[in-house]
Amino acid sequence: MITRSLRLALAVIAAGFVCACSNPGGESLAAASAPSMATVLHPNGPVKVGFNYLHGVAVDSSTHDVYFSSFEEVRKMAPDGAVMTVYKAKTYNNIGQVAVDSSTHDVYFIAGSWLYRIEPNGSKHVVVVGDLLSVAVDPATHNLYVAHVYPGYANRYGVMKFAPNGETIGCVIGSKTRHDNPQTSWWPCYGADVRNPRGVAVDPTGISGWVYISDTGHNEIKKVDHKGHVTIIGPSSEFYYPHGLAMDRGHDAFVADTGHNEVKEIFGPCSCITARWPFKGPKAVAVDSGTGGGGVRPVIYVAAADGLWKITPSPAALRTVDDLSRHE
Repeated sequence: MITRSLRLALAVIAAGFVCACSNPGGESLAAASAPSMATVLHPNGPVKVGFNYLHGVAVDSSTHDVYFSSFEEVRKMAPDGAVMTVYKAKTYNNIGQVAVDSSTHDVYFIAGSWLYRIEPNGSKHVVVVGDLLSVAVDPATHNLYVAHVYPGYANRYGVMKFAPNGETIGCVIGSKTRHDNPQTSWWPCYGADVRNPRGVAVDPTGISGWVYISDTGHNEIKKVDHKGHVTIIGPSSEFYYPHGLAMDRGHDAFVADTGHNEVKEIFGPCSCITARWPFKGPKAVAVDSGTGGGGVRPVIYVAAADGLWKITPSPAALRTVDDLSRHE
């Protein structure tokens, strides 16, 4: 069992210097800026699985099926490598990000301005209609986290939480306000100091309560805790046009830093970068964390312009237990 202290010690040895960390779950998470950044290259590099020009990727951590999207279709790759089409648009439909609920095995994806759900029996449903940018699923509550833009207005971006049936729960970041767009049946959240948020990720364990957001227009990553406090990861020069995000069971985040052609790992407790991998135009990241804690090695999938990639990091560089606790 690798504790958080040992995890930090390993990162220090590999990087050659100390990354100052804050107390996870404490009020220090509300700090305006993150501590200094670090870089540790994992010894196991990416391996290309195949395909090209992908936009989204998600993993069902209970079945280990990988879902990935291109402009016109969503496909599923089974653990044995077999690939099947889950959804194919009849016309050019601009399919974007994809997410999957590892408990119900429902698959969500954004196509045009609509969020769809496909159930295991193949039935398709429209869940949310609006100008949507990215989606993530909380496997514990089955709630959806959706980043959106309110068309025609400056600084009207936000992230909202919806129930699986599309019922509005509330704002993750931003304030809910009245709308005058007849296409949108829900009141949007905006005024959150985010611009063009192209990625959102939720803690799969529910322990930390963290939500990560790619503030693409500001070239920042924002971490929101369960009290709504926002931590800015970076300086902004660290990220350039970041897109998709994912979190593992150790509460670390993985970012598709599209403009820098890299995927970066953010070590959650100190908000410092502990790994980076080169890719061509990465757009989305997914983590297969397995079904439990100790001893399970996460596998990372990356959807990029040059294909679907798989990373199996060194176990010495990853935490394998859930050792954070939520502080009220």
